[in-house]
Amino acid sequence: FVSGAHVFDPPALAMILDIRNDSDLTFVVDGEWLKAGDWKSSRTSPIAAHSTTQVELSASVEGVSGLIWWVDDAEHGVYASTAFSRPRL
Repeated sequence: FVSGAHVFDPPALAMILDIRNDSDLTFVVDGEWLKAGDWKSSRTSPIAAHSTTQVELSASVEGVSGLIWWVDDAEHGVYASTAFSRPRL
């Protein structure tokens, strides 16, 4: 969008996380804490066993930062998490 004479281009600050799951478990999102930015890809897409999944996050004025955690979909006893930060300088 354009504000006065300044152009802000949020897609330039987007973040793509490649999540590789080498386990025999399938994981689903269990929670998140996003300090800046938001989901661009689907929150409900599972991370299948022995696969790689991309999680795409869109930027806000502050950039992209936060934490996402997943839990195995069978017994809910194994967690995977990632923290990320790409501030807008």
